[in-house]
Amino acid sequence: MNRFDYAQAHDSAEAVRLGGASGARFLAGGTNLVDLMKENVERPVSVIDIQRLPFAAIEETDGGGLRLGALATNADTAYDERVAERYPLLASAILAGASPQLRNRATNGGNLNQRTRCYYFYDTATACNKRGQEQTSYNVAKAGCIHLAKSLANEWRDFARVNSVSPGYIDTGLSDFVPQDIQKLWHSMIPMGRDAKATELKGAYLFFASDASSYCTGSDLLIDGGYTCR
Repeated sequence: MNRFDYAQAHDSAEAVRLGGASGARFLAGGTNLVDLMKENVERPVSVIDIQRLPFAAIEETDGGGLRLGALATNADTAYDERVAERYPLLASAILAGASPQLRNRATNGGNLNQRTRCYYFYDTATACNKRGQEQTSYNVAKAGCIHLAKSLANEWRDFARVNSVSPGYIDTGLSDFVPQDIQKLWHSMIPMGRDAKATELKGAYLFFASDASSYCTGSDLLIDGGYTCR
């Protein structure tokens, strides 16, 4: 789990203002967000606690229906006598959907907004287009370069060694246009907490170009400050 700022919203206006920042996530019951943070699927820069906002009521409407508060818990909703009497299927579905502990924490709004429960989405070692930055072209190109090097290492084995280097975030000036809050999010995912200097890559290239790597071919060397071990 990465480091993050925590703030408590005292009214709706403050929640909207704090939640509008890049990398901000709302926290209600926490039954989905906290799990995703533990798995490093979600890496918020800030977490905005909205549990104390006045949206937990279950109220009558003029048309004879019920308005279920976004912060009303699943348990309060399922056990509300009016819900059980008028909408028994909803009450039954809630009671069949999770453990009592989860129902006591999970909120109606959180359930509607929860991310996919797919195994591949939760497994950060597995490719998933719903998770992380949308950078398909970059990921495909990088994977292609790595496998090109491995293939050439096999095909050129009689006269050459072929290896590749996979850098992480490098301070080259190419990312200077990226907002600071996004760069802060990047750094929160790196155990070393910073971009690499370009000069920190030269040792890898010297190693591969020298006789020190005479028995090394088809290898990919990660230089990412620990990014991929999170």
